Amino acid sequence: MTLLLFARRCYRMQSYTTRQFTCRRSLGPAHNRRFDLRVPTMESSRRFFGKRRDIADDYPASMEEMLKEIPDELFPDPQTFLRMYPKTSPPYLDESPESPPKKEVFLDTKNCKSIKEVVTLAIRDMDSLTPANLAAAWVRIAQLLPKHRGSIPAGEEGNQTLLHHLDRLLYQTIYLSEDFSPKDLSGTILAMAKIVQNARRMYGTKQVEVYLHPVHEVFLGDAPDYLREIMRPFTETIVYFIQDFDARCLSNVCYAYALLGMNPKLDRRNTLFRSVAAEVLKKVNEFNGQDVSNTVWAFATMKVSDSDLFQSLGDAVVGNDALLSSMKPQELSNTLWSFATSNQSHHGLFAKIGDSIASQNDLQIFEPRHLSMIAWAFATANESHPSIFKIIGDSILRYQDLKSFKNEELALTVWAFATSNVHNPKMFKRIGDSIAGYRDLRLFQAQHLTMVVTAFATAKVSHPRMFKKIIDAIIENDELRSSFTNENISKVLGAFTALNVSHPDLFEKIGNAGEQPHK
Repeated sequence: MTLLLFARRCYRMQSYTTRQFTCRRSLGPAHNRRFDLRVPTMESSRRFFGKRRDIADDYPASMEEMLKEIPDELFPDPQTFLRMYPKTSPPYLDESPESPPKKEVFLDTKNCKSIKEVVTLAIRDMDSLTPANLAAAWVRIAQLLPKHRGSIPAGEEGNQTLLHHLDRLLYQTIYLSEDFSPKDLSGTILAMAKIVQNARRMYGTKQVEVYLHPVHEVFLGDAPDYLREIMRPFTETIVYFIQDFDARCLSNVCYAYALLGMNPKLDRRNTLFRSVAAEVLKKVNEFNGQDVSNTVWAFATMKVSDSDLFQSLGDAVVGNDALLSSMKPQELSNTLWSFATSNQSHHGLFAKIGDSIASQNDLQIFEPRHLSMIAWAFATANESHPSIFKIIGDSILRYQDLKSFKNEELALTVWAFATSNVHNPKMFKRIGDSIAGYRDLRLFQAQHLTMVVTAFATAKVSHPRMFKKIIDAIIENDELRSSFTNENISKVLGAFTALNVSHPDLFEKIGNAGEQPHK
């Protein structure tokens, strides 16, 4: 590694390593906050890069020696750079070999009942926290955030205090990221991803201003690339030490970045997911059912097509009966969904999983979302497996009512059966009765209603009461009607025509809607 590359790396790291770090965020009025961050010393930098044998020997012996090699256009004034990055940290932060080792503390986050308790406990022992302590703190915060609305104190003063403490915890985690074990690092990133996911999901509701605003502010801020900058040091650490990551750590990294919706670029051709995929292929035999499911789900969600990875993980499932038998319904449905969504063909995988599910006496442990997703995956992948459709249909008929099924799940199920040419009139009637029994269909999306109508038409199953319910909803609800695209309108009219369903008011209303421009 050249000195220039190292200097550029130091320059890029300024956003989270300068001693006086200014962060602008909007918290009502414009707001400036300054943080005293720990500055990496030359010794800690050598320790970090020294783990890579290929570049350890090229490292400068001192900060002064490195500065002599830095071009003026990069750092015009070396003395200014020295003031920004002093040769040693403050005495109480010194990590040189002569310094006494830190006394490790036991951070009992499991007994914390609120986010405030977790953060307060961590802040109290901040200087003594190990990477394992920090990882445990973030995992507990992620667990508490969606479950405990009162976990964040109300009021401006309480929010500001928690905001400051969360900032300290975050930047301490960033600074020590190079010392994290693969297990702690991947666990921390996954916990942060879940925190961000919940903050995004709940942002904009009334409870956010009181309960979630500090968390949202810490991770998302008001800049579009703020989260990406926070994740950058973690990404770099993962790439440098990826050869030390086992199957669980690799799958957690993929899953976390997919939740964040990020696939950071490492250079012009390579991305984080590509780098992880190369490592997965080396360790595919170490993957268990959950690892396989999370990995393929992440690649499918991020639309990263890697045939070698999908083929290898699919082969691992097919060739390992113990692995397949250990997979839970969620993992089975996610795996099938991922292959179907990514258009990755693997007949052996679908046949093996289909046989495994069909061999069960009943599917009581499978939730409605699992049943609908499995049926959808087989239909989308064009995989024929009559036994799997039979047992799914029988399981649906065992429900006393279908209130536990979401609108989307009902639509996907009938669409999958119709697309796969599976004849099950009893199941269609049951689903039709359920939809017809709704008080109104305002919660249905236009796409789902279109899927239901076209599925009944394809299966040649008539259900006048459901059809009337759908027709009345389209006529009476202007918002629903306006959400129909031209393609949806064409499919609905074609389906009703094929089923000999006549309704002049519908054709007039939906025809007028069809004349309007749609996205």
